[in-house]
Amino acid sequence: MYDSKNSFRWLNEQKQSMMDLLIKLADQNSGTKNARGMGLVANIIKEKLVELGADIVQQKLPGYTDIDLHGIKSNIEVYDFIVATKREKSDRSLLLGGHLDTVYEKNEKKVAVEGDYLIGPGVADMKGGLVVMLYALQAFEKLNIKNKIGWQIFLDSDEEIGSIGSKQELTKLAKKHQLAFIFEPAINLRGDISGNRMGSGKFTIVVVGKSAHVGRDFNNGKNAIIMLAAIVQKIHNWNSLAKDIIINVGKIFGGDAVNKIPDLAVAKIDVRFSNKDIADWFKNKINSLIKEFDQSLGYSVQLYGKFTRPVKKLTDKAKEVSAKVQQIANSLNQHIDVVDTGGCCDGNNLAEFGCITIDTLGVLGDNIHSSSERMLIDSLVSRSQLVLELMLNYQQGKLL
Repeated sequence: MYDSKNSFRWLNEQKQSMMDLLIKLADQNSGTKNARGMGLVANIIKEKLVELGADIVQQKLPGYTDIDLHGIKSNIEVYDFIVATKREKSDRSLLLGGHLDTVYEKNEKKVAVEGDYLIGPGVADMKGGLVVMLYALQAFEKLNIKNKIGWQIFLDSDEEIGSIGSKQELTKLAKKHQLAFIFEPAINLRGDISGNRMGSGKFTIVVVGKSAHVGRDFNNGKNAIIMLAAIVQKIHNWNSLAKDIIINVGKIFGGDAVNKIPDLAVAKIDVRFSNKDIADWFKNKINSLIKEFDQSLGYSVQLYGKFTRPVKKLTDKAKEVSAKVQQIANSLNQHIDVVDTGGCCDGNNLAEFGCITIDTLGVLGDNIHSSSERMLIDSLVSRSQLVLELMLNYQQGKLL
């Protein structure tokens, strides 16, 4: 049997193996709309979980309705929700989890090594974190005290769109566990972990006007782009009216030939909020605005979307646990802070039901959700060691 010192040494020896696994995962596209790709990534991870002796249950998630940039509704299929369990009846249980999906559409971009970093789609968010989780568990399962903790892992496939279909399953898991580790990337390259998180929602505005020939019938047209521009400018200006809210008009589309009055324009908006009152304020304000513009001057204006993530506000107990995580990391010469963030994740949903959640235990990286997303290679080992040490402290009753 290994002791903790041997397990730390073993993790150090696994650096290349961790890199190889991460490259294999990240080279397989698993964008939220790519259910097949997520299935292939899931199969690689499930194989590792079976080797750890976990029992795996897999269930279909409902798809979701998407409004594309042409205003067309479609039903999008997502991959399954996976739960792996080991020693379910242990006195102390730990929930670990992450997501299979990324924000990246299908492409041929492959992972590349650049100095101390791996660069590629999803290497930080969050396939690097999944590797950290798997290797920390492998190290833990080598210890003679392993039977004192049972663990359960979830893998969802719609996190990047708000965990719309998996929210119900996350709620069930949150009610079963006191403590959860989620493997989103660290807040920054220093390795800081998240404190309070904002909630979020996504909305789509579709404006329908009237098409006409620019030269022959300009005044008879209803330019949907101009109407949408007026609407989104008003919405953007709300950022200056209220604190604790971020409103981002992130995508906009309209028009066809330039000699044709555009009869359709679509905008997609991401909203982050710090409390329920400000979310209600936004909902009331945008509904009033849409009502004001709909059927005005011959235009149709429709709003789709909702808030899907609650605010994650640290309780006193959660603050205490976060401080202990910070102390344990510092003892490993990983000097980190607890930082509030506008980002949100499955940790928001788990914390809503009282599950204390440390949700940025993945790799150190930056440029996430961009073409230059990268992660620090050495953090595969250092974060695995941190997670192992946290598990040991939890087993001894020192963490929670």
